[in-house]
Amino acid sequence: MLRIPNMHIEGGFYYVTIHGDDDKNVFKDSEDYQVCLNLLKKYKEQYGFKLFAFVLLPNHLGLLIEFKEGITLSDIIHDLTGNYCKYFNKKYGLQGHLFQEGYKMNLMEKTLYLIYMTAYIHLYPEWLNLVPNALPAYSSFPLYLYYAGPKGDYTNTKQGFFGFDLGMKQEIMEVLNDLVEKNYGSYLRCISKEEIRFFAKQLKKEIVLGSEGFMETVKLKMEVYCQE
Repeated sequence: MLRIPNMHIEGGFYYVTIHGDDDKNVFKDSEDYQVCLNLLKKYKEQYGFKLFAFVLLPNHLGLLIEFKEGITLSDIIHDLTGNYCKYFNKKYGLQGHLFQEGYKMNLMEKTLYLIYMTAYIHLYPEWLNLVPNALPAYSSFPLYLYYAGPKGDYTNTKQGFFGFDLGMKQEIMEVLNDLVEKNYGSYLRCISKEEIRFFAKQLKKEIVLGSEGFMETVKLKMEVYCQE
């Protein structure tokens, strides 16, 4: 199994999941979600990383991130979770850790996995029974439907729109430009629950996914990283 160097990899992106300590809820009301989104936007601008998709659920958040040379994933997550924890503890009169000490991450090759992973992150909460009856409102899914179709009212989507897109238009269009006819809704409907469940298990087993060439790139980067 390859280790991840936690830094920029040419042609790669990261799928990151950050869980609450002991899987406790980290979001309790709409204000909590909005504060987290504000912080995510702040650090997206500060660090200049690409955010291809996100989902915020009561006990964790998931992000698809590509960042530049000279930035590490640890930099981004440390600032995001640290400042959100300060807000949360102050609001609810708590102390100590809010999130688990270690976040989970997978490194993937963009050309092979990016479009699929946006679908995965938008679909798995409902299909793995993490939320009842509907996809969560606090995800980038409504934005994909908006940019993939006629420019209309965001609230025409099934989930509704929460009024915040974190400046993701460029990233979303990068994904849609590689999708045949840009019909994102149809693309999602072609993915079965069984496929999502199978891939969820694969993500637990393999932390790096890609072609042989991509794997070799990661190995070489890891060797340089360990020597520094």
